[in-house]
Amino acid sequence: MCTTQPRPQHGKPSSLHIKVEGIWTLKWSLLGLTATAVFQFVVVLYSGSVVLLGDTIYNFGDTLTAIPLWIASLIMAHIHLPDGNF
Repeated sequence: MCTTQPRPQHGKPSSLHIKVEGIWTLKWSLLGLTATAVFQFVVVLYSGSVVLLGDTIYNFGDTLTAIPLWIASLIMAHIHLPDGNF
C-alpha cells in the first residue's frame, strides 16, 4: 500500500490517493516486466532458443505498454477532477 497519501478515516479513498497508488503500481509492474524480459534475453543468448526469443520480444512489448499508462497517470495526477470522475 502506498504511504505518500493517507486514506481518509471514513468513506471511499480520495481520487488523489488512487492516482498515486496507480502510479506506484505501474512502477513496480514496469520493473517486474523489465527484469523478466532481461532475464529471458540472457537465457536466450545462452541457449539459442527461438521460442524463448519470441516470448522475450513479447515481454519487452508488454513493458513498453506500461510507459504510456505511466505518462497518462502523471498527467492525470496534475489535473483536478471531482471525486468519482476518472
